[in-house]
Amino acid sequence: MTLNAQGDPHAVFIIQIGAAFSATTSVGNMILTNEAQGANVFWIVEGAISMGASIHMEGTIVGNAAVTFGASTSVKGRLPAGSAAGTIAMVTAISVPVHPSTVGDRVWLDANINGIQDPSETTGFPNIPVILLQLVLEKTSIELGTAANFGALAGAAISGSGNVTGNVGSGTGAIAPTITSTGTVYSTGHAAVMTDLTDLATS
Repeated sequence: MTLNAQGDPHAVFIIQIGAAFSATTSVGNMILTNEAQGANVFWIVEGAISMGASIHMEGTIVGNAAVTFGASTSVKGRLPAGSAAGTIAMVTAISVPVHPSTVGDRVWLDANINGIQDPSETTGFPNIPVILLQLVLEKTSIELGTAANFGALAGAAISGSGNVTGNVGSGTGAIAPTITSTGTVYSTGHAAVMTDLTDLATS
């Protein structure tokens, strides 16, 4: 599939599929042309998502059930599984697209705590560190594959066999001993993990 932005880097593509979504290498590879950006591509899928081996996909792919990908498949985007029963099974690396952005002027002191940046609330906070986090709640397991450029927080088991950029923690499931991290791999049920899961579940 080719998505042509016709010279507009801000062009947005939304593809809605009212059933399961599967593809093979002959029809499943994504090509972005004329300044089309993977960060502006959104797939909304009612059913499960299943990609064959050696496929390249771009964009945020939201499935209502399990999300699985075959060997040597590459994904430049995000893969949230919509249902609590969905398992994200990745056998290769996931690349989350991150574009240069200024954080300082987008974070402000919300003096009246209304969630809106009022005209008087103009002071920003520069140099705020930003961490990419793959979040899975509702007892859902996650498969990180051989590498991931983000951390992972799950209610259930976390499997994988490679190095992860960021912290890794599970509320009740085992974390594969083959996972290494540039951050911290917390023990199952660690107090910090449980606090984060509770805060995120109620936010």
